[in-house]
Amino acid sequence: MDNHFALMYTGRNLMDELGTVQVTIERAEGRIHVLDLQYVCEPQYDYRKKAYTFSDETTQFARVLFEKQIVCTEIVNFNDWVQNIDWLFYCSKPLILRCFQQKWMTYTREDQEPVLYKKYMQSIT
Repeated sequence: MDNHFALMYTGRNLMDELGTVQVTIERAEGRIHVLDLQYVCEPQYDYRKKAYTFSDETTQFARVLFEKQIVCTEIVNFNDWVQNIDWLFYCSKPLILRCFQQKWMTYTREDQEPVLYKKYMQSIT
């Protein structure tokens, strides 16, 4: 657990209300876990592409983390940085969303994948 770095992010949700997101970063793995139960920075489903994508709020959130230079600090281009991070979103959807190298994967809340953050799994069940 010593390689985990935790922080809070405050932003506006879909109802234009302030909401808070819990973020846990695994620096060594280049992985960011986002617990978002207030619709602050959830990825959205693009029906044309038939796949999940970063919403405007998710991109704004990612840009804040990029500028803080907490993880993958050697990458200077924002788009490259986003693609190299292993993103896991624990949100209001019944699925856990994972984006790594532009590929979206989904997990159910019952899955026991080693990449999932157990603390957040307990928060969403």
